[in-house]
Amino acid sequence: MKEYADKIPADKKAAIEDALGALRSAHQNQDVAAIDSAMEHLNNAWQAASQDMYNAANDSNANASSSAEPHTAPAGGDDVQDAEVVG
Repeated sequence: MKEYADKIPADKKAAIEDALGALRSAHQNQDVAAIDSAMEHLNNAWQAASQDMYNAANDSNANASSSAEPHTAPAGGDDVQDAEVVG
């Protein structure tokens, strides 16, 4: 989490930290059912944060590519050749 701390929204970070605290507590109490529940909660919280980071990265990539010059195909058309791979 330290690696992505600056990229995770505050509300998602709080949910992850809460879930992590519950997991630590369950582990300390050696409560297997609580550990399973806390792990599921932690995974869900991390997944939600990951989705936000993914969406933010895609938004910034879309903005960067929309401001770049349009890509044009090379002159001369397609020069595609079939080849056989001999192994």
